[in-house]
Amino acid sequence: MFNAIFMRSIPPQTPFAEFSHPGTKEKAPADLTVSPPPIAAWRAGFIRLPACTTLPSTAASIDAASLRLAYFARRVASFASYIWAGFSQNGLMLPSDPEAANRKEPRIMTQKVAVITGGATGIGRSTAMLLASKGIKVVISGRREAAGQKAIEEIHALGGDAAFIAADVDNETQVSQLIGFAVKKYGRLDLAVNNAGISNETKTIGDSDPAKFQAMLQTNVMGVYLCMKYEIQQMLKNGGGSIVNLASIAGLNGIPYAGPYAATKHAVVGLTKSGALDYATQNIRINAVAPGAIKTDIIAGSITQGQYDEATISAMHPMARMGNPEDIAHGIAWLLSDEASFVTGHILNIDGGFQAK
Repeated sequence: MFNAIFMRSIPPQTPFAEFSHPGTKEKAPADLTVSPPPIAAWRAGFIRLPACTTLPSTAASIDAASLRLAYFARRVASFASYIWAGFSQNGLMLPSDPEAANRKEPRIMTQKVAVITGGATGIGRSTAMLLASKGIKVVISGRREAAGQKAIEEIHALGGDAAFIAADVDNETQVSQLIGFAVKKYGRLDLAVNNAGISNETKTIGDSDPAKFQAMLQTNVMGVYLCMKYEIQQMLKNGGGSIVNLASIAGLNGIPYAGPYAATKHAVVGLTKSGALDYATQNIRINAVAPGAIKTDIIAGSITQGQYDEATISAMHPMARMGNPEDIAHGIAWLLSDEASFVTGHILNIDGGFQAK
C-alpha cells in the first residue's frame, strides 16, 4: 500500500544518488538506478539505513551489482527492525512517526459511571446489562421499583455493579436527586442514556386527546430536557461526558396515527442537536438513536389497542422484522464510547432500513 502511494510522486528509474541517507556525507553513484518503491519507502522514512552507513563516492570503488546487493541486505535488516519496533509498541506503528509511542487505541468504557432512565425494562434494561458487562457502574431509574430491583439483581448476578433509584423524569426535583444519587454512590457521572418515554395513544390528530398529548410532552420532551440539564451540569464538573437520547423514526418522519408522539420525538432530535452544538468544545458529546419498531412495552401496547399487529409493523421495515432491545443497546454503547469520540449531534438510525426507503 505504501509503495503504491509514493510511487506516484517518483519517476521510474530515479538516480540512486538523489537519495543519500541523512546520516551519510556522500551520495551513491549518479549512474546507479533502482526501482522506485524501495527508494520511495526509504525517502518517506519507512526504511532507514544505519547511521554509520557510508556510500561510495565513485562508481570505480564498487560495482553496481555489489551496491545493489548491499542496499537490499540493509533494506531487509531495516524492515525487520521496523516490524520489531512496531510490535514492541503493542501494535504495528511507523518508527518514523514521533507520536507513535504515545498513541493508544480507543477503548470501550471501563470504570465509568452511567445513568439510564427507564432502565428497568426494554431498551433501557438491555443497555444497562450491556454497559455493566463492560465494567461500567450503572445507575438505573424508573417508576416501577420492583422491575428496577429485578434488573439490578440480574446485573449483580453477572458480576456487574449497579444501583436503582425510583425517579420520575417528569419531576425536576426527582431528576436532580437521581443525578445526586449517582454522584454520591460512585463519585462522578460520565455517561447518560435518556431512555424514559411513553406513547399512550394511536389516533389521528383530529380524534386525539389533548390530555394524553400533554402527558407525552411532559415525559418525552420535558423529561429529556430536565435530564440533560442536570446531567450536563454534573459532567461539566467532571470535565466532560457523553449523552445519548432516545429519539425514534417518528422523530424523523410523519407516522400515521401517531402525530402527537411524533411531535415529541422531533423535539428530542432538536434538543439533541442543539445541545451538541452548545457543548461541542467542552468535551460533552450529545447524540441520539432513532429506533424503528422494537419489541418493547410501547409496541406491545399499540398492538393490544388493536391499531397494529406484528405482521403489519414488521412489513414497514425493509428487513421485514421488528428489532430487539439488544439491537438498540449496542448502538447506544458505541455512541457513548471513546470509539465515537468525533461524533456529536448525530441521530443514529437503527431501524431495519426504514430511513433508506
